[in-house]
Amino acid sequence: MTEKSKTRRTPLTEPMLINYKGSWQVCYQARGTINYERVTAWVYGPDSIFFCRVGEQSEIIILPEKDKFFAGPFPFMVDRVDSNDVPIERLGGAHNAGAAIEIYNYLRPHYSSGLRLRNGIRVMKQQGKDEEA
Repeated sequence: MTEKSKTRRTPLTEPMLINYKGSWQVCYQARGTINYERVTAWVYGPDSIFFCRVGEQSEIIILPEKDKFFAGPFPFMVDRVDSNDVPIERLGGAHNAGAAIEIYNYLRPHYSSGLRLRNGIRVMKQQGKDEEA
């Protein structure tokens, strides 16, 4: 791994936000060779572009896990959420917005609060937060 290397490498860690001399980059650790020496370095991108050696960085920020809850089987989903808007349970979904609205309207009487209709991460309706027409 030279500083201009574009070799694909197997990540040793999950991606993390790294600060090196005031420059920030989302990187992962990989092993390689710099000047004939085996090292572990922070690299980024699909081509494992060198950023800095492990230990030379000034800050490491662990990124939050990707929220897999929003990657549902349907684009329009009806969820139950707690008082902090944290998803608890998927209740239904549809490929069509009109059908998803009907699911939401059907479920509304069965839940006193915490019902939400969303398209991906965009909230369309939320019980107790807005007035539905």
